[in-house]
Amino acid sequence: MLQNKQYPSTPFLDMAFSLYLFIARLYQAALKAGAQDLFFFSREGQPLKEMFDLYLSYRDSPVTIRTHYLQVSRRSTFLISLGPLSQERFHVLFRQYRRIALIDFLKSLALEEHTLSLAQALGVDVRAFETVKEDLPNDPLFQNLLKLKVFQQLYEEERVARSTAFERYLASLAGGSIPELLHVVDVGWKGSIQDNLFNWLSHLHGEKARIEGYYLGLVASGGLTVRNAKTGLLFSNINQLTPGFAIFNENRSLFEIILHADHGSAQRYGLDANGNVQIVQDEFKEKKMIEEKVWPVSQPIFDYFGQLAAALANIPLAANDLLKFTLKRHARMVFHPSQEEIDWTFSVYHVENFGVFEESRFGNANSRVSRLSQMMFTWHLLRRRRPSELGSWPWLTIKIRALPGLDRLYSWFRRWQRR
Repeated sequence: MLQNKQYPSTPFLDMAFSLYLFIARLYQAALKAGAQDLFFFSREGQPLKEMFDLYLSYRDSPVTIRTHYLQVSRRSTFLISLGPLSQERFHVLFRQYRRIALIDFLKSLALEEHTLSLAQALGVDVRAFETVKEDLPNDPLFQNLLKLKVFQQLYEEERVARSTAFERYLASLAGGSIPELLHVVDVGWKGSIQDNLFNWLSHLHGEKARIEGYYLGLVASGGLTVRNAKTGLLFSNINQLTPGFAIFNENRSLFEIILHADHGSAQRYGLDANGNVQIVQDEFKEKKMIEEKVWPVSQPIFDYFGQLAAALANIPLAANDLLKFTLKRHARMVFHPSQEEIDWTFSVYHVENFGVFEESRFGNANSRVSRLSQMMFTWHLLRRRRPSELGSWPWLTIKIRALPGLDRLYSWFRRWQRR
């Protein structure tokens, strides 16, 4: 196996192997499905598309696979996926986010710029829109908003206008018309954007609409159906656990952070005075962090991926051998990281832009936990009282908050689960 000597101290350099395995499996899945066009969802799809294109350049492919970068997000595709207001229950939003404020609902529709006028029409202070409700779908203020004529008109006008703009945008990538079958690629983990696109595509093509989604990982089915199919190519727990699930699933956030694009998230679609499509993006709040923290780590990983793609094109590994080797390298990262890797993890963050709009971090590298607190956390953990408090990287949470040695026990257990 290729040994890298160029970037010996780059945090999480072994991620190159996991990404290579995903891209290799994506290629085989595309061939099997006869996919001629792959649409990579932004923003993680930007580096994924570049890696797939590089992988293709080293293959003597029997068919031509065209790749497209599609600027979409849960937010930008939400409103266009919906039907008339009288028929809507906003399932894609409320299946995951019910304890939110009314302003979060408007932001998820990218209609927050109308907050003041809507508050005035309802006869309430605008601050009422910022109050978090325990169950927003059943809150009286939310119900009154849906009955408001001004909101009903705004909702319908924006839904139709944005759908028209998105149709023109997608058609420009797809060769002039919208196909009945789309093959899409994204990082994961539920496929909510695909669910939105499937609903939108169904408005156009009815029962003929189909989407095949290829994901790095899947941990929830979302709106999966026969016509809205999804496959977790690296790991999945849909129907059954795939080999190595417990290892690849540990710290999924690492994939999201490393696979970062150079622009903000898509917010909505529109047409300018000349009929040209405009994609409005959210403010790129993470720009400084991405440039200073992420790219110095991600670029060597992508470079190493290129070395792997070139070497394995000439001397391919058997699929099972590649999986075993990749699992070993990935397990090292998530269960035995270096101090440099842990420190880097504490220095980065992720911004949510749908349902809730907040910044999430792994924690504070300088925090200290008392022995009593460690004992209580360990006792609750062993009694399975606090599974939700393990966060996005359970091993690291256990290392910091539990009694010494429990992190090694957890690591052993997760490794054992792959057998």
